[in-house]
Amino acid sequence: MARKVCCDGVNRGVAAWRDKIFVGPLDGRLIALHARDGRVAWSTMTVNPEEPYTITGAPRVIRGKVIIGNGGAEYGVRGYVDAYDAETGGRLWRFHTVPGNPADGFENSTMERIAETWNGEYVWHYQVVPAETWDYTATQHMILAEIEWKGRLRKVLMQANSSRVRLVAWDPRAQEAAWQAPYPLAWNGGVLATAGGLVFQGSGDGAFHAYASRDGERLWSFSTQTGVIPAPITYRAPGEQYVAILAGWGAPLD
Repeated sequence: MARKVCCDGVNRGVAAWRDKIFVGPLDGRLIALHARDGRVAWSTMTVNPEEPYTITGAPRVIRGKVIIGNGGAEYGVRGYVDAYDAETGGRLWRFHTVPGNPADGFENSTMERIAETWNGEYVWHYQVVPAETWDYTATQHMILAEIEWKGRLRKVLMQANSSRVRLVAWDPRAQEAAWQAPYPLAWNGGVLATAGGLVFQGSGDGAFHAYASRDGERLWSFSTQTGVIPAPITYRAPGEQYVAILAGWGAPLD
């Protein structure tokens, strides 16, 4: 698999739904495990193993559908998002994220409409890290939202990019940091925020932290004994709420 991986063999987490745990290993499979004992419920290959696809992201479950994407754009594969039946592992639908070659036709009318916008005309850009020479990346999800800004409701795009090695709670209206939590290393984990006012993140120096979302106070930390890249998940089992995290840098660094 190493020849298919551009930037480290990592796994950014799992998803939990009803009595199953879902994970996408690096080789492109999507696997469902019985939460009670870890037995494999089903396993589905989501990519063409002859092409340089990988999976490093965490799946998501929405109303019984397991959503998973893939990596490999560095090597020229065509990315897509799949949905699988959480009970059986059968594929329900596939949506390509780029139109593909128009000469080969289109999978659906949406792809055809998207292709019409690919005329190469420059629209705009924003340089998130001025004079970038440190290989910071902007790989977090892009969030479309509507917020009030200077007296007007505006459609905005928000993203937490890696312009500094720290956790930042950003106020999109005030356009400033509400609070910050510095870290000694880069490559810290994804973030989970809960409705109960908590923020969780694993760090590159081998710890798992809980913060108060109102002011960034660190409430507790737990030693994971290795760096953390994935985002945490939270779930409830009879009357108790839990938070879980997958610890580990990835194969080349563990």
